[in-house]
Amino acid sequence: MNKNLIKKLEKIDFSAEQVEKLKAQGVKSIADMTMLNDHEIQDITGCNIITAKKAVAAFAPEPADTEPTVSSDAIQSVLPPLPDDQSFLEMLRTGGVLKIDRTNVIAAMRAAIASNVGLFDLPSILMEKMEEFAVSQEEPLGEPFYALQKQLARRRYGDVLAALGTSGTFVNEKRKTETLNKLNNLLWPALNGFNEQLKSYVNAWTQGAANPVALVAALIPSRGGKVVMPPGMLQPPDTAVLHDEAEAVINTINKVFAGAGIPVSRALAYDAMQIREVLEDASLPSTVGAATRDQMLKLLNVDVGADFVRLEQNITRFALAIMELSKIGEGDEELLYINAMFTLGASIPWGKLGSNVASGSGRNPVFVSGDTP
Repeated sequence: MNKNLIKKLEKIDFSAEQVEKLKAQGVKSIADMTMLNDHEIQDITGCNIITAKKAVAAFAPEPADTEPTVSSDAIQSVLPPLPDDQSFLEMLRTGGVLKIDRTNVIAAMRAAIASNVGLFDLPSILMEKMEEFAVSQEEPLGEPFYALQKQLARRRYGDVLAALGTSGTFVNEKRKTETLNKLNNLLWPALNGFNEQLKSYVNAWTQGAANPVALVAALIPSRGGKVVMPPGMLQPPDTAVLHDEAEAVINTINKVFAGAGIPVSRALAYDAMQIREVLEDASLPSTVGAATRDQMLKLLNVDVGADFVRLEQNITRFALAIMELSKIGEGDEELLYINAMFTLGASIPWGKLGSNVASGSGRNPVFVSGDTP
């Protein structure tokens, strides 16, 4: 048993005999003491319950430093909501306005995430695996194969592009590739750049508020006899840097949708929904020799499980929150909104969005008072 532990136990009024009893039970360090509750300490040492409770309190682990966050319930109530699949499909079919609105941004995010996980390649890969398995089993191809082939052949997007006055045949492979390239090369880095600026802002706030030297200095009245708190000391830093970064993200979104971005994003989002619907067919796994849907997805090397859905929802909501930042009132309402954005941004696995994400928005984060690069 180390000396620091023995001194601490003696300070709580444990006798040498009681210390030896703890030692006999394998207690060698402070970490070992944190594993015992008051009744166990009482049983081992024979001390009274008050002494045992004092020991538990003395050896309780210190709470870890945490950054200011809000609960998932707060995110749900503060940040812009997301539509479910059916509501989103209705949004795609209506509102034929060629502008960068919520519907088009949600469509672009769904398309980009689907592209990242290889969802658009899934039907052709799935048909290939179906055929290989049917040949290996000396069986004819079943109905699911021809249903999937039919779906691929009828990609005309008439339902979702009619509201724009655009023909379904307008969306060709060239325009799809161009739009997806812009999403991957421009949008992901811009969103990550905002997240980096957001982390810089919150770090400045928490570091300033937790700095005791700065706090004492701030509490000393100035020559005018007034106490003036510097930015980051109990009051948050100026949010102008976040608004500037949000404006940069919006400018990037405009670049992504330049040209044919709106109809193509809508068509791709519709594609993604249709493919995901196909994956819900319970008969599919057996057509490629898999026992379950998860086994089938592993065989096809496509990751569209719960993590995919969560990533799609979180990154889409993060983008919408950035677009809405300028509409949020100042003061507590804005701070709650920023904290909710920070929590949401921290939950996004940015590395899964591709190699370009690390490049940020092309702008270096602005380090506000109290923060360091």
